Amino acid sequence: MDSHTHSAEDLYALYHQDIVRFFAEHLADREAAWDLCHEVFVRLLITLASGTQLHAPQRWLLRVAKNLLIDTYRHQHAAAEAPLPLESQEMAMLASDATTFKILLEHTEMLQIIVETFHALPAKEQRLLFWREIERLPLQEIALRTGTTETVLSTELWRARKHLQREYLRRRFKHLLPADEEIFEHLDALLRFNLTTSPEDQLRQIEARERAYFERMAPTWDAYVASAYEAELQERLTRLLPWRQEMTVLDAGTGTGYLAGMMAPLVGNIIGVDCAPAMLTRAGEK
Repeated sequence: MDSHTHSAEDLYALYHQDIVRFFAEHLADREAAWDLCHEVFVRLLITLASGTQLHAPQRWLLRVAKNLLIDTYRHQHAAAEAPLPLESQEMAMLASDATTFKILLEHTEMLQIIVETFHALPAKEQRLLFWREIERLPLQEIALRTGTTETVLSTELWRARKHLQREYLRRRFKHLLPADEEIFEHLDALLRFNLTTSPEDQLRQIEARERAYFERMAPTWDAYVASAYEAELQERLTRLLPWRQEMTVLDAGTGTGYLAGMMAPLVGNIIGVDCAPAMLTRAGEK
């Protein structure tokens, strides 16, 4: 891994000024030119770490830069016509802040996870992602290489990206979350693909976002759950377990205490816990 890092650093020292100059000649925003320069070298670093040999690195770097510039023009044009949410932009795949290249240089374990994830994908998905996300080839050229239509190719790329994201998160969070397939099935829906934020910070962001959501929903939560749950729910709860009056029940994620209220006549005590104080306040009023 160190040899790849050193090679990327050497190539950065040799060519980054040429790449920045290329972008600066076509973009009015010099900061954007530096950001795109770092995008180019992020792709170089991942390419070298994956074992790919570049026989003409300067030519490769300039080709990637040219493709990134074309994508930038395309995104600017699309955004001017109809603003798109950030998550829908393809650039989000590899994190577009200017610190990414430096962070990947400093945290080789993160780079290792990316490379391991990439190699875990089927060979076809690896080829598609390398051409589109690393070399930034246009869809038309990839479609010609693969003999498929652009519509089919877009679908295959979407599936490959989702597969890459899910496998990356599985490896990134394996020491923080239980090995539960259901958790990882939903994790990619909660997290934006981000290389520079630590798993701990991302989980804290999820917690804050979910708490804020339930805080907002607290005033109308009872009406929502009353419409969502079937009418026979209390009867089914009664049959679910051999309830006894000496029981103490923990209701994790109790919300406003809707289910706790149904169980209350069946047991001696109910302890309700929830991440949203507003939910617990309404539960305590019942």
